[in-house]
Amino acid sequence: DADGDGQFETDIDQIMSTDVIDAELEAFSARLGMVYQPIENVRIGVNYVFPSVINLEETYNTQIRTTFDNGDQTGLEEEPGEFSYQIKRPSRLKGGITFTSADKITVSVSAEGVRYSKSEISDEELEFNEQERSINGVVRSTFNDVINLRGGLEYSINDQFSPRVGYA
Repeated sequence: DADGDGQFETDIDQIMSTDVIDAELEAFSARLGMVYQPIENVRIGVNYVFPSVINLEETYNTQIRTTFDNGDQTGLEEEPGEFSYQIKRPSRLKGGITFTSADKITVSVSAEGVRYSKSEISDEELEFNEQERSINGVVRSTFNDVINLRGGLEYSINDQFSPRVGYA
């Protein structure tokens, strides 16, 4: 307070905040499927993806650095933190049919059902905790079960090149 009026004035040139997150994830997923060919040019397929769990281990760190107009710098670096949690992924059921004509055109359609309402986030520290119930309540109310429809058309020019267009 150089002039005695109780106010301070500081010129700040730059404030920089850096957040660093390093995550390791571990997961296993299993799929079971089959294809049936009732006649030569038609194939029918189904597959089921079992529910799976992704284990995540995150470490995070925050740094804040302020540079004043005169070149002085000040900063703050927090100690790294750790957070571990699991994401439970839902099952998926998919079925489709393809038809290949004699003139090398293939038409395919499929549908996939995903039970997103069965997704869940869990943390050993939060288990049976109101916060975990609240997080999963938001997940369940936000993620709805869906059916994804897909269709495609392919023309086989030769064994190495087959352009394909599709819509999902």
